[in-house]
Amino acid sequence: NTAASAKKGNTVPRQPGVMLRLTPSYAVDLDGVSINFYGTLSRTGERDGDYANNDYAKLPAYTKEDLGIIVDIDKMNFQLSVDNVSNVKGRTEYDPRATDGSQSARLIYPRNIKFTLGYKF
Repeated sequence: NTAASAKKGNTVPRQPGVMLRLTPSYAVDLDGVSINFYGTLSRTGERDGDYANNDYAKLPAYTKEDLGIIVDIDKMNFQLSVDNVSNVKGRTEYDPRATDGSQSARLIYPRNIKFTLGYKF
């Protein structure tokens, strides 16, 4: 089969050679107030976007940072998180049906900030 032999030795689409995730956290208790700081550093290496490993379908590497804080006071819970702190641009996948070089892809979300307020009954 010439189609299969043309792909022999190619990499699997959307699978990076390197993918790292580091998620440290630090908790402190201050007179009954629990505070938890956390962050995540994610590194995704370059990937091929299609089975043919075409250059137009390459997905570039990117590094993304997320930060947050959780505060517990009695029955109240507050959380503030910032995803994609540096607002890095990146693509998670390429549309394998696009054979004409078009750039149809799924993007990572831009920087976003979330605040959550909770109450424990």
